[in-house]
Amino acid sequence: MKEKKQKSSSLIFKNEIRLNARAVSRGIAVGKIVCLHGRKRQYYKINLETSQIASELRRFRVAVRLAMRQLKKISSLRSDKIIETKVNIFEAHLLILGDKSLHLKIENTIKEQKVNAEWSVKIVTDDYIAKLKSIPDEHLRERYIDLEDVADRILTGLGGGGNSTLRLEKNSIVVAKEVKPSTLIELTESEPQAIITENGGWTSHTFILARELNLPAVTGLKNFLRRIKTGDEVVVDGFGGQIILNPIEKTRQKYLAAAHEFQQDKSANLETIKGKLKTLDDKEIKIRANLDLPKDYAQAKRFGAQGIGLYRSEFLFNQFKGFP
Repeated sequence: MKEKKQKSSSLIFKNEIRLNARAVSRGIAVGKIVCLHGRKRQYYKINLETSQIASELRRFRVAVRLAMRQLKKISSLRSDKIIETKVNIFEAHLLILGDKSLHLKIENTIKEQKVNAEWSVKIVTDDYIAKLKSIPDEHLRERYIDLEDVADRILTGLGGGGNSTLRLEKNSIVVAKEVKPSTLIELTESEPQAIITENGGWTSHTFILARELNLPAVTGLKNFLRRIKTGDEVVVDGFGGQIILNPIEKTRQKYLAAAHEFQQDKSANLETIKGKLKTLDDKEIKIRANLDLPKDYAQAKRFGAQGIGLYRSEFLFNQFKGFP
């Protein structure tokens, strides 16, 4: 009986498992899982003496400057394929880091509640994050990830160190609860094959970057990290929104061929779309672009845009230090 149970367990492990997910970046990939667990430090509340407040404020300001330097370094990493979006995202992160009202609220919390900087950063940013998560609009709601990213950098600075550079082996598929935009920028240096996350939405900066990289990505797999381990083989279908764990050989070969075809397609030069866009039944349609900056329109026009449907003017105004 004992041998029979072991055999049954082995068969269950070897059988492929298919799970449905939400496709957020098209493509096909086959590779080995790399589990990326949160690198957040653990923080707790420390009550300060009045004499300690001045030095705690200095600690916070030094941490902000360190976070600024780290962010500028990451934003300068060479990745021509996503240079425009990368600049926009990290400009937004730098604006958050430089937000005087955020600094003031954190510093006031340190002074008024007489608590350590880590605790102050946590409770202030957690409050903002909770408000962002409650916004009905998905595009605005997903901005909480950017604030979390910035808060993590300040907290890391308060810990006195920086993040170690991430390096992946060939054919790695990253699995995480969430992948922050700055983490994805670091990961691109190692050319991951795909991303699987438990949380995240179509409009998050991470998946905007993934789409510009032609990096297959799926999300919405709750508690997925508990079911897998680093080294497991997985297929990611960013078209159909499906992943296949431990694929059998027939499935593996099928998707390897599809992945190869996808790699060839994405490396081919895209031609500029010319003429009018029409449906299969010959009805003309007009595509208008969603833009952050005027310079983005040239690329949108190349892909068939015939105007601007939504223009986010705050990015334009943020380029000016004073009244434009």
